[in-house]
Amino acid sequence: MILCSLKLENFKRYKEFNIEFFEGLTGFIGRNGSGKSTLFDAVFFALYGELKNKNAKSYVRHVNSTDKDVVLVELIFEIEGSQYKVRREFRGKTLVAKANLYDSAECLLANGSKEVDKKIKNLIGMEKTAFLNTVFAS
Repeated sequence: MILCSLKLENFKRYKEFNIEFFEGLTGFIGRNGSGKSTLFDAVFFALYGELKNKNAKSYVRHVNSTDKDVVLVELIFEIEGSQYKVRREFRGKTLVAKANLYDSAECLLANGSKEVDKKIKNLIGMEKTAFLNTVFAS
């Protein structure tokens, strides 16, 4: 799997953030608390529909956002030459989850958290625990 881009809106410390990943190795450097781990949390959330800390749902919304503002994580990634876009949102006061998966032509491949989770798991071929243990070093 190759990460292509990540878009965040009202996600944790990021009011609005976009990043494109280019070929090669990408590193994030910054002070403690600057948001480096939040970027990984966003990728994990996009792919698996969960936050690393399951009790963190109440902290997922940016501090300056209102209940009407959507919390959005959008990840574009590539597997075996095919590009996919997963879009996950939290809406409203109770942070109701919404998820969609698209192909490179913006055709909807999966709708709803469970369907998107299943499709992505099949695409990636890796359970979330394996992903956490192989991709992220605490």
